[in-house]
Amino acid sequence: MVGVETITLTISLVSISISIVAAYKSYRFAEFQGRLNTRRHFQPLLLDTNRAMIAHPELCAFYDASSIQSDSSNPVERARLEAYAHMLLNTLEIIFAFYGDSARLTNAEKESFEAWKRFLRDILDRSSLARELWNSPNIKPMYNPNLVAEIESAINSRALSGSI
Repeated sequence: MVGVETITLTISLVSISISIVAAYKSYRFAEFQGRLNTRRHFQPLLLDTNRAMIAHPELCAFYDASSIQSDSSNPVERARLEAYAHMLLNTLEIIFAFYGDSARLTNAEKESFEAWKRFLRDILDRSSLARELWNSPNIKPMYNPNLVAEIESAINSRALSGSI
């Protein structure tokens, strides 16, 4: 090989190496941006549940210790409470599908996911309606396996601690 060919080959190898590194970095950055953008959509979901409760204060009866008690004889009120429970479950479904199916979570994502898990456990601790709904027939197959596993774990640990 002549000196010019060696230099040309070296420049080509360096160029392709730089291109591969740049492509990888671009991919990782795009992935990060996409995940960050998706996470930003989770907070409005939570705000929607809060807005529902503000619009219908009777939804506070969803929580057992609420000063507002549910009128269990009113089918509309019962349906609204169940719909609220489904709204919370559906919100958590989206969260658990996103975080639970990811093998690579950033530290911020891990912290956020743990906060959502605490929120879920708080709901289960404070709402007999949520627990009742979860134990209704055919509900578990509708939800992400990660959410199902977390709820089952929370309910089982609650049963073991005698909180039920």
